[in-house]
Amino acid sequence: MKTSEFDFPDAISLQRPADDLLRKAEGRSRANTEYVLITGASSGIGEALAHECAQRGLDLIVVALPGEKLSAVQETLERKYRVRVQAYETDLTQPGAPEALYQWCVENEFTVKALVNNAGVGHQGAFENGGITNKLSLLQINMLVPVSLVHHFLPMLKGRKESFILNVGSMASFVPVPYKCLYSASKTFVLNFSRSLRFELKDTPIKVSCLCPGPTLTNAQNRQNARSVGRRGTLLEMSAPEVAKSAVTGMLAGKEIIIPGWKHRFLEFVSRCLPAIWTIRYTGNMFSVAKHKA
Repeated sequence: MKTSEFDFPDAISLQRPADDLLRKAEGRSRANTEYVLITGASSGIGEALAHECAQRGLDLIVVALPGEKLSAVQETLERKYRVRVQAYETDLTQPGAPEALYQWCVENEFTVKALVNNAGVGHQGAFENGGITNKLSLLQINMLVPVSLVHHFLPMLKGRKESFILNVGSMASFVPVPYKCLYSASKTFVLNFSRSLRFELKDTPIKVSCLCPGPTLTNAQNRQNARSVGRRGTLLEMSAPEVAKSAVTGMLAGKEIIIPGWKHRFLEFVSRCLPAIWTIRYTGNMFSVAKHKA
């Protein structure tokens, strides 16, 4: 039978199987892909972690607040490293947001093999200053959001042959820090949560690590904060890419506590050897100087 160029139904029927095969192939490819999920990935250490992972050929799910130019980060990572990058904008402090992120991954068949809880906020100043809303918000994003995300993603992570959780603490995890008391307390929680969880999961495929960086130059405000404590702050400065390289290397090696930089590792050792009152007095005097300069 003669076929006319205007036999649209036949033409369409010839195209549909190919389209279906393509969609099925894409679905299988997506289902077989394992992702590193990074929160707070639009800037700072989170963005540097995304670049470090992508450079190693790891596919990514990057998460950040709406309006943080996350799509630009996604495009840069895809173009520069030729890896798959999925972007998800949300405020993780909103009720149900961590669970919604997990459900989005499940519905789209995005298998997470590494959960990086990087999103967090800092604060410097006397506790008596400022309102209660900001204080509670800091505790929520630094403590409750990582706990919630670990809770939801744990079954998925346990289903992998090998998987990772990287929680971002701080050098402030190791010592009380007056004038940053809520921040240091929240980061101590992150460290202790990570270490305890690591023990609980020791017979599973999941390796839990805690990253404890010192002053990291991520933006002008961080630079100002580090230098407000004088020369002691500038001596300990590290760049975000330096921190990220140590973090990803340590995570993939299954290291329990990751402290980038020999100076910071030395300080952590010294802090364990000194009486607590000495370390509190030292950090209190350091950030008291910053308070008076502000």
